[in-house]
Amino acid sequence: MKRRGFTFIEILAALVLLALVVPAVMRAMEVSGRAALLARRDAEALRLAETQLHLWRAGALDEVGRIDGAFEEPWSDYRWTLTSSPWLDAGITEWTVEVSYEARGRVQHVRLSTLGGAEGP
Repeated sequence: MKRRGFTFIEILAALVLLALVVPAVMRAMEVSGRAALLARRDAEALRLAETQLHLWRAGALDEVGRIDGAFEEPWSDYRWTLTSSPWLDAGITEWTVEVSYEARGRVQHVRLSTLGGAEGP
């Protein structure tokens, strides 16, 4: 007599295995989705920091010791700070742009620095 199909125990074992694996896979997908979102936001913040540094270099922003502000739409949830400080005693200035935004209930920061003469990078 040939047997076709699965026994009740085999089906039950498969369901238990699925019940254990599916939530773990779903959780992993959720975590990777959040990480991808943060990576996209960090990349956008870095692009905005580069833009602020180039604007300052081009003279679109006034002299700096420390200035800050917010970006216009569609980046209004990002804020920026531009600072300058002496770097060692070599007559070189460190220029730093920090862009911050809120994600997952915490403030995230991206910082971009460069060195240049006292007049700017």
